[in-house]
Amino acid sequence: MSHPTPDESACVERPSHFGLDQRKFVVMKSKLIAALALGMFANDIAAQSTTSAAPVPERLMIGPTDYVRAPNPFPFSVPANASSLEVTRARNTAPRIWGMSNALPCRPVATVDTAGWTPIQIGTQIGNAALPAQFKQDTTFRSYHGGLKWSAGDVGLQVENGWWGVAYDSAGYLTACRVTVRDGEYLVNEVRTSTGYAFHAFPLDPTWRPSTMITGSANSEEGLRIAWTGFLSMVPPRCRYMTGAPLRNPSAPAC
Repeated sequence: MSHPTPDESACVERPSHFGLDQRKFVVMKSKLIAALALGMFANDIAAQSTTSAAPVPERLMIGPTDYVRAPNPFPFSVPANASSLEVTRARNTAPRIWGMSNALPCRPVATVDTAGWTPIQIGTQIGNAALPAQFKQDTTFRSYHGGLKWSAGDVGLQVENGWWGVAYDSAGYLTACRVTVRDGEYLVNEVRTSTGYAFHAFPLDPTWRPSTMITGSANSEEGLRIAWTGFLSMVPPRCRYMTGAPLRNPSAPAC
């Protein structure tokens, strides 16, 4: 039987506790590096999210006391046996219902002096609103479902039939607000236009049906303030929904 020589014995591989410990250390080090890298990645993502968070909408003259961001998707509920049409309808009206329920009050808007203003005619009724004497009915205005418009210079005020939805900006903020006027509670939204500013207001009614939208427009917000003051005094009469060719001063006023 042969025995390894001292030199040969030195070449025989034996288990090394130091080697095992070293491998454990390498594995632990790799895990630690991975954890640190993951933490840094998460921090980067959080920083990017903070940086890219959508800014709140521009605060125009007419707007809510604060801006609320809508959920995505909008919540809605239907019975278990709802048809596909009912589900589609519920999904499509969900933004309107959520906006009606969550719209905040409008910030106070100073009105202009109405001394010398004269009553205007809406349909067959006179005195449902008042405007400065220089305002005249715009006989060129046409609305598919019936409507009227008055203007003086760059300032206009109109009532128009239609089906109206709640306004959100591209980031999902609800830009409309609630205001109580002579005619009741309305949902209002102000926007910039190609020539200045405009506000759109329609009755605060969660039921999906046609109603009157009142629109004021002007080149400046000071001009828009005149239309806003006229809107506050307006009481559009209740009427039937007009269909057919574009109408002006229909037998039933805008509804």
